[in-house]
Amino acid sequence: MKETRRTKAELIEELQALRARVAELQHLLAARKGPQSTAGGARQALEQVIEAEPHAVVLLDAQTMHVKEVNDAAVRLYGYRREEFLQRAFADICVEPEQAVGTLRAMVASGSAETSGQNHRRRDGGTFAVEVTARALHVDDKEKICLLVRDMRTAARAPEHLARVGAAVEGAFDAGLVIDLNRKAVYANQAFRELFACTPETIDQAGLESLFVNRNVTEQIFQTILKGRHWAGEVEMHSMAGDSPFTALVRGTPVLNDEGDIIDFLLLFSDVTEQKEVEERLIYEATHDSLTDLFNRRYVMARLEQMVHSAIRYGHPLSICLCDLDRFKAVNDTHGHAAGDQVLSHVGKLIKRRSRAEDIAGRYGGDEFCMLLPHTDADAAVNCVERIRQDVEKAPFQTDGGRVLSLTATFGVAEMAPEYEDENDLLVAADRALYRAKAEGGNRIITYSA
Repeated sequence: MKETRRTKAELIEELQALRARVAELQHLLAARKGPQSTAGGARQALEQVIEAEPHAVVLLDAQTMHVKEVNDAAVRLYGYRREEFLQRAFADICVEPEQAVGTLRAMVASGSAETSGQNHRRRDGGTFAVEVTARALHVDDKEKICLLVRDMRTAARAPEHLARVGAAVEGAFDAGLVIDLNRKAVYANQAFRELFACTPETIDQAGLESLFVNRNVTEQIFQTILKGRHWAGEVEMHSMAGDSPFTALVRGTPVLNDEGDIIDFLLLFSDVTEQKEVEERLIYEATHDSLTDLFNRRYVMARLEQMVHSAIRYGHPLSICLCDLDRFKAVNDTHGHAAGDQVLSHVGKLIKRRSRAEDIAGRYGGDEFCMLLPHTDADAAVNCVERIRQDVEKAPFQTDGGRVLSLTATFGVAEMAPEYEDENDLLVAADRALYRAKAEGGNRIITYSA
């Protein structure tokens, strides 16, 4: 397979980026330590900075040249387990130890972030070319050497892999973006440029997190991919055109070279706003009564079962109320079923307006309504329902034909009791209370009493 050669300008740019990253590590460490931090805090800050670096980082004791700390990227690159790595000297991972150690000490002595090409050895004996950038650090009043190691196999083949990935996603329907290990956008397909109204260059200027409503999501994605895992989730995003936020299905996956090392992040974005709206509408229609805009009977019964089980388990109060419109048959017979539907819709609005956020109000069937009142005893339930009864009585309804109809409603209330075994017992109690209230003339509230 023919490798893509890098130009001299590209090599210089990469070396400068590598040196800048080492300097950034040192600045980050200094910032996290602060003037008043303890030695333990400095060590913890150093560990956090090292682990966040996507390239391999090896921290050496400046005197003994033994390994003191490594990050996960170094563990993957050299093949040692972390505890094994911490027992090694720098010479153990070099093909030419004496020359490499001498070069390293000279680099550190220069006082600036210097880069050197070396040949290193993996745990399995295999050798590979690397670029090592080194700089001195002071931790716990001791001099350490921070090495940033870049696998040249990855650098040499990255353009080729990028071409493969680009060819794969350019014609894709999903928006595709490739990010390198320095979190620089290196490729975006046409779908991405159209969806977010930006290019890799504008992404680098604003930062990828600027596309996310919750900017912290980007860090979650990167940290997951760095561990070799896939990331997927629905998140709120917005384009750089200033449009309203939209819901996107985001999928992140690592891009590997031939040796299995992570060299890039591939992110795919799908605008699922319309799909979410359709799903939410279908869910709404499946759980609500179209005439009254209250919950339908199936949903009410399902929630009643859940609430009864919760009340039995935790011992909190639960009340249920059944409501029946008085003389509703006369409305249908005299004014027609269209007027009857308008009355049901009118009463549904009154019930919904008086319902609390935690209540479940629904159409039970015909001209009957049902209300579930969690964490509510019978007396409190009667107070809630009384306001609805008065609203119905005091709000005459006018038909499309101009006829004014006086409405009243009757209510039966029952509270969950120790002797009730399930939701059916509670429902029967409320139904008996409603029957008794109707028998006594209607337009009243009766609480069930055994």
